[in-house]
Amino acid sequence: MVDYIKIILKGYSINKLLENDLLSFVYKGLNPDTGELLTHNRNGKKITPCRHAYYGTLEFKIYDATKLHPEGLVTLTGSLHKYFNRGSQNYNDFTANDMRDVLKELKQKFNLDLENSIIQGIEIGLNITPTMPTTEILQNCLLHKTMPFDAQYFGGRGEYLQASHSDYYIKLYNKGLQNIKRGLIKRGTEIMRFEIKYSKMRKVNAKGIFNLNDLIHFNMLEFKDDILKEWRNILFYDYTIEHKTENLKNYNNPNYWKGLLKRSSKSAFNNHRAKLRGLIKNHSEDIQGKIGLLITEKIEELNTKGCTNTPSMYMVKMNTPLYNKQCGRNRRCRVTGIDIRMQGERSFLLGPKGLRYYCKNEHRIFEQVKRKYLSKKWTNEPLEKQIEELYHNIRNHYSNGKVKQARLYNHQQINFLECIDYDIEVYSPLV
Repeated sequence: MVDYIKIILKGYSINKLLENDLLSFVYKGLNPDTGELLTHNRNGKKITPCRHAYYGTLEFKIYDATKLHPEGLVTLTGSLHKYFNRGSQNYNDFTANDMRDVLKELKQKFNLDLENSIIQGIEIGLNITPTMPTTEILQNCLLHKTMPFDAQYFGGRGEYLQASHSDYYIKLYNKGLQNIKRGLIKRGTEIMRFEIKYSKMRKVNAKGIFNLNDLIHFNMLEFKDDILKEWRNILFYDYTIEHKTENLKNYNNPNYWKGLLKRSSKSAFNNHRAKLRGLIKNHSEDIQGKIGLLITEKIEELNTKGCTNTPSMYMVKMNTPLYNKQCGRNRRCRVTGIDIRMQGERSFLLGPKGLRYYCKNEHRIFEQVKRKYLSKKWTNEPLEKQIEELYHNIRNHYSNGKVKQARLYNHQQINFLECIDYDIEVYSPLV
């Protein structure tokens, strides 16, 4: 589920935003004694003055003009999940359909151009109901990779852990405790939230997600591997281990692991981590593994509730009854499997016209094609050069597949697949 988001509203009319009756802007960072705008923060770092306004859980900011942004800059931040719930909470499910409703509402109320709403930060997370106390789970999360967790408490209502990396943060919440104290759910309810907060967009962009319009087709399955990988990257002490070993008294102490990293080489840390995981695998209930299964089930549940596959992303084998019923013959690229109905009727490969279409109208798919068929050598070249090289590589992929088939079949040999009118293709789906 998408929660917190930070976007830049590129090319947005500042005057129209100031005139919007739903917003009331005031300058942020006024000196309470003099009324002057603060130009430096308490650490002496220079800051750009801005006006800001809240709408529900969302905050609009209008920054004054700078050399980098001579016309000013508009940003929008906040929790889409809490906005959907009218600011109350984010412990329930927030499906892709719910998010599309939010984006539609924001577009109508604030005239947002979703294509030009560039994502600068985003949180992807989910809530699960563990069978063991969430507090105990959090207490036994020792490190993420080699980074220590910072335990934090908010407003006396709950607790969470956070581990910081250069491109992202890992966050775990006791959502049950937080919302029980707020009177929103019954006492004894267990809700654990696991979240990845992307502070840099490299990994998110690699999935073809650049702006709010790309979130219209959001699918939790795209983040399934990332979420499970980061959960498994937690150094977790399983308190159900039943084994007599001297190391156990050290293994449940985060300071022991931090000490290994400081005093020894990383190989010593890896060696003891492997021993702990061996003990968990053979002598415990494997709590971390069970939670991993709950995460998998929740991702699949969310995907079922808010399926976002579009016709362009739905890959089917060609010359099958399903394909012919949906699209007619030869209307998907024989290499990528992507819809090419915007191209000429005789085309059977994704070509320059189709590539330009996807670049303009469904940029996410265009980026997926680039990741698979464009060499890094060309990624910084002008668009037309990239399209030229993409088409060249798709043609080569198809030709190489035909050569391979020719080697497999003697020219006098009967090909059974041809007898039943099934194309021999080099179909290589992107998703």
